[in-house]
Parts: sequence; C-alpha cells; structure tokens
Amino acid sequence: MSASIFIDDLLDNEDFEQFDSSSTLILKADPARARLLELAKLTSLPFFIVDVDTFEILEHTEIMPLQMIPEKIKRHLKRVNSVWVVEQTTGLIYYAVPMPKMGERRVVAMGCALSRADARSNDITISAAQMNWSQKQLNDWYCSQTPINAPWVEKLLKLAYDRVETNSQTELLSNEIDELGCQVDQTLAEINLLHTLTGSLQLSRSTEELVELCLERIPALINSDGCAIRIDDSYGEAMYMSTDHMPLERSEVSGLIARFEEQIGTRPFVKNELAGTLRGVDFPKLSSLVLVPITEGTRRIGWIMDCNIQRDEGYRTVEVSLLSSVASILGTHRCNLDLYVQNEELLISFVHSLVSTLDAKDPYTRGHSERVARFARRIGQQMHLPLDDLQDIYLAGLLHDIGKVGVDDRILRKKE
Repeated sequence: MSASIFIDDLLDNEDFEQFDSSSTLILKADPARARLLELAKLTSLPFFIVDVDTFEILEHTEIMPLQMIPEKIKRHLKRVNSVWVVEQTTGLIYYAVPMPKMGERRVVAMGCALSRADARSNDITISAAQMNWSQKQLNDWYCSQTPINAPWVEKLLKLAYDRVETNSQTELLSNEIDELGCQVDQTLAEINLLHTLTGSLQLSRSTEELVELCLERIPALINSDGCAIRIDDSYGEAMYMSTDHMPLERSEVSGLIARFEEQIGTRPFVKNELAGTLRGVDFPKLSSLVLVPITEGTRRIGWIMDCNIQRDEGYRTVEVSLLSSVASILGTHRCNLDLYVQNEELLISFVHSLVSTLDAKDPYTRGHSERVARFARRIGQQMHLPLDDLQDIYLAGLLHDIGKVGVDDRILRKKE
C-alpha cells in the first residue's frame, strides 16, 4: 500500500500512546535491525522499529522527540506491506516500510519528518513535553531538521526499499549457493568413500581392512561422537571395531543392539532426541543414534552404529543413506569372501578325492601324497612363506603323484 494523504484534524492528547525509551530493545543479530540501519544510511531519514501488535518501539536510529504514535497512524501500520507515506496539514510527514519479523513479532520501520521549515506539530510538542524537553531543546530540534516534501520522501523510500530488498535477495542467494557448495563437497566426499570401498573389494583385502577404512573416513562425513561396526561370523563370534571417541563400550553397544534388533529387522533404525525418553533411560550417554544392519543376502551378519550427531535436526536421510551404502558394500565383500572360501573348500575336497583314487590304485603308497603335502607345507612355514604360497605348496604335494592314475595297475603293482 503506497499513498500520500492529508489528515486535516489535529489529534487530541488521548489519541497517543507514550513509550518509555528505557524499553527499547537492541537486537543486534536481527535481520530487521540490519535493514533498519541500511535504510537509514541510504535515505538519511530517522527510523524506529514498531511492533504492529503492541506498538512498542523496539529499535531506533537516532534520538527523536516523537516516541508516541497517533491512533489513526496505528490503524495504518497494521496494513503496511510496501512503502507508505502520509502528510498532515501541520507539516508533519509519517512514513513506514515493512520489515522482516523480529522473532515472532510483526514489525514495521517508521519515522517522521517536516515538510516545511515553519512546520509546528502538536504531536511533536506533546511528545517533547512528556520527555521533559525544554522549549530551547525543542526549538533546537526544529532548527536541525531539513524540510522535505512528501512525494520526494515516497520516491526516496521506494528506491531505498527496492535496493534493500535486492541486497537481501542477493545475500539470500549467496547463502544458498554457499550451502549448495557445501552439499556438493559433502556428496563428493561420500562418493569418494564409496568408490574407495568398492575399489577395495578384492578378495585379498580382509574384512578388518575395509572396516578400518570405513571408521577412518566416516567421521569426516558425519560429525558425531562415535561410530562402531560389528560383524558376526558363522561361529557366532563378533569382530568389533570403533572410533577412538565412541561414548559406549563394546558391551554397551552389544546390549543396545540386542535391545532393538528384533524390531529393526533388515532396515535402518534412526532415533533422534533419545535423551529424556523411555528408550533413552538405559542409555544415558546417547542423545541420538542410527543402527544400520549389515546383510548377506537376507541374513543379517552385523551392524553399523553411529551416535550423537552434532546437528540440531539430528540424523537426516543423507547420513542414513551413506551408512546404508557402506553396510551394503561390507555385506557384499563378506559374501564374496564366503563364496571364495567355499570354492577353496570345494577345490580341496576335489583334490582329496583324486588322491583317494590314487591311494586305491596303489595301496603300497597309501597316504604318501598327504604326508608329502604336510611336510612341504611345514617347511614353507619355517621359511615364513606367505599363506597363499603355503596353500599352493600343500596342493602341489597332494597332486605330485597324480600321474599314476594313468599308469597300468600291472606296472604299479609288480613285485620286481
């Protein structure tokens, strides 16, 4: 609403509300205050911020004698949504512009100016009297004022308001760009972690090595008090590793998992604002947590737990998705290792079957291949050979006489 209107009648004393200057609030961190100062800088006009519901003056740019607002002006302030200017016949100009909220308060920035040098207003006189100004102080204030006409005030305020709005939008967009930049950096770091893990899925890498890599990189992506990973083997024993500052001991983590595992199933479990709840009574060190199951097919083989994220809104989908992806990679690696072990066992079983065939063909040398394989492996152990080499030596020992299978029995069993 933008207007320049005249109020012909002077307002009586009872139409005003007096505000004590001691109630003025200085809200330095408020965006409304920043706009107030910017408007004052651009226009050189005096301003004060008014709560449009209580008409309390919350902030001002300079000491003004007018610290009361006529009732007719109050009615207009509630409807201000753009630059608004009103001029009285006495030569007093009121103006107002909308402002962002101060907390929950709806506010506007307003002020007053003189439209001519000889202007004298009852509003100013009453306000100055209630502030215990002397006549000299009032006259000095009038002399310090620069007259300006209402249309120019309106044009000046429109230009300044548009400038402030533009600056505000620019700052908002800049903040959004910065936030998006941070999100992109975070996403790239997450992708890098997942790429590193998938590149480390060789069968030569142990599960412990992958878990150590995860615990080394996850704290840089999720700002929390600690992270722990537990993976169970087929014998019911658990491999457990955690970050240095994990607030829970291993036994406490096991107890927490036992508490929730039945209701979780194979889906992530997220609990923000755990402190002060019935669930949080047994775990006073926790304020929030995420439990992500590690699965091998449909079978649950372990857990990733992250707790006490340093974020007011708690764990979001972003963090849970990252932990779920890590859990999926760990589960895949474990599945690959199990398949590799099964294939190795199948190969050994097949070799033993061949050796058994050889023993049946030549009873004289029964057990010879097994003894050679064991002796050879033992020699390799004394030489501190790698495990893979020891396995190859053992298999070679078992198979070193396999050529006898194609030799005629009469030759193998002849006595001379």
